Amino acid sequence: MRISSSAQSQSRVFYSFAGVHSLLIGLFLFYTPVYLWKQGCSLAAISTFIAMVGLSFCCTLWLWDRLRTRVTFKSLIAASFFIEVMALSTVFIAGTSFFLPTFALMLGAYNCFFWLIQRFLFVAMISPGNSGQHFGNFQIYVVIILKIGVFIGGFFLERYGFLSLYLLSVVFSLGGAISFHLLPMRKSLAAEMRKSP
Repeated sequence: MRISSSAQSQSRVFYSFAGVHSLLIGLFLFYTPVYLWKQGCSLAAISTFIAMVGLSFCCTLWLWDRLRTRVTFKSLIAASFFIEVMALSTVFIAGTSFFLPTFALMLGAYNCFFWLIQRFLFVAMISPGNSGQHFGNFQIYVVIILKIGVFIGGFFLERYGFLSLYLLSVVFSLGGAISFHLLPMRKSLAAEMRKSP
């Protein structure tokens, strides 16, 4: 499956996508269990929340399977950023009875889009001429970006509160969606993605 016209461009799309989302995850989503605990949620409630996130992930697979054959790949990437913002936005309804189910629904959908898009981007880079050793530094790259996000997220959450972190995440998400829209990618992967398992 080809995302763009050259292997170098495909590699750039893959690493850019993984990097931006790792940063976004580190900013706040990494702190989700701690945040819920500080909001007064019990261990039972947090465990139920995690289970609902998993259920949402599985349900979103059905939606993803239909969207991937009908919309452009750029639209799927943009959707991953907007779903992340929607997940963060549910924090503003914290304290209500439908906060945890809504947050779990959005977070599960975000995880589904993030991991599946990353999988397709990774598969697009693999060819008979390369091997796993070319991607050995990928995990190091992701961990470094994730830790930068965790550091920035912790600093802003402690010093300025959630609102500043939310606005920062929105800026990164919009910037990511726009930048990927401008990257050279094929207009549609529907035909090839329909054939993908």
